[in-house]
Order: sequence, then structure tokens, then C-alpha cells
Amino acid sequence: VNVVTFSDTQSSTILGSRARGTIAAPSEPLLNDLLASFQGRAVGASTWSGMVVAASENHTPAARGMDLRFSTTLNGDLVPTERMRITNGGLVGIGTTTPSGFSAGSLRRVLNIEGGNNGSAEINLEANGTSIGANPTLSFAQGATQVGYVRSERSAVGAVDGGIAFATHN
Repeated sequence: VNVVTFSDTQSSTILGSRARGTIAAPSEPLLNDLLASFQGRAVGASTWSGMVVAASENHTPAARGMDLRFSTTLNGDLVPTERMRITNGGLVGIGTTTPSGFSAGSLRRVLNIEGGNNGSAEINLEANGTSIGANPTLSFAQGATQVGYVRSERSAVGAVDGGIAFATHN
């Protein structure tokens, strides 16, 4: 499929639509109905991996919540597994089909990472496939202003000195 648009204001669009019922009597999609998808599979294969847009509620003319769901299939396997979901509320879950969020005052968690079978989860900071060196930092910002960080306090790559620094800025 090649979609080309010549316009100063419009973009190319590939649209998938879904209704229940028939052409003569369509009805709204229901919770978890797949509305559109971009999938990949080998010739002759019966399984696929890719991205789907799914109904996150029973649809009505006034309510049409949707999630994005991403799946992959492990090498040597045949069964696709959902790996990431972005919910209708903007929560992002990696390794979970039910991203959870919480609110505490004006704070809101929007990213949830769950580990594999051994219960571990890791955020790995790398550059070009190698460790990013001494003092890798996970920064927190409000707009362009850094408001805090978590940083390794190693003096050099591979050093065992230092520790972990946590900081917030007022």
C-alpha cells in the first residue's frame, strides 16, 4: 500500500473501521473489539505481531474510548504476546496488559514497567550499545527545568566506589 497526499494542510491517512452487525444494520463495537490493526506475518503463517487499536469500552455515539496495543513473537515461538499498551487515559505499560497509574496531588504516574517471569524489571541507560559511563543519570524535569535526579556516583566506568545519589530541587 502506498498512500501519497499532495497538500499544504492534509496528511496521508490509512483508516481502519469496525462495526458489529451488518451493512444494513451496523452496531457499535464492544469492549476489547479490535477496531484497526497493522500486522506482520510470514506467508502461510496463522499468527501475527504488530499494533492494534482496540475498544476500551462499549462504544456509543457519545463514548468511543480506545487503547493502542503492541505485540511481538519471540524467536522460536508461534504465539504473539502483548508487550506494550497505551491506555485511553494515557498510561503506558511495558510488560503488562493493565498499566496502572496513581495520583498524589498534582503528580500522576503514566509509565508502568513490569519485569519478566523472574519478577525483575530494569531501566537500562545505554548509548550505542555500551554503558554510558560514570555517573549515568535519570533526570526529572518540569518543562525545561530539572527538578530532581537519580544518579550513580561512580568515579569511572567499572569502578565500585561511590553509590547512588538522589536529589530534588526547590
